[in-house]
Amino acid sequence: MITTILFDHFTLNRDLLEYIEKLKPKYILHLFTTDIIQNDKAVKKFLDPLFLRIFTAKELGFSKKHIASYHAIVQNLRVAPSEILFVDDTKENIAAASQAGLETLHFISNHKLFTDLKKLLLHEYPFQ
Repeated sequence: MITTILFDHFTLNRDLLEYIEKLKPKYILHLFTTDIIQNDKAVKKFLDPLFLRIFTAKELGFSKKHIASYHAIVQNLRVAPSEILFVDDTKENIAAASQAGLETLHFISNHKLFTDLKKLLLHEYPFQ
């Protein structure tokens, strides 16, 4: 059962923000970024209310393409890897997360993400 969703390559667009906000009551949401985008004042005001924690590759000491970064996140979150869904637009990052045991979705577009999440979460889907 998915309890945690870890996003990457966060795009500040209204549809995605609204969608993620609807997931918040049912899922624990985290963000995994390369470096410091989350500290920008213009971005921070959108991210802070949505995500419980923001992980950075820089703080973890491993690239997002490295399996160790996902092991570190799993250890920090104290959940089974299979309870984390990692959403990313880069196949190499998806492969590393998958090797670490995380569930993964390849982000191609908002529509595809919304459709894939609905299929994956099935009866857990929080809204229409």
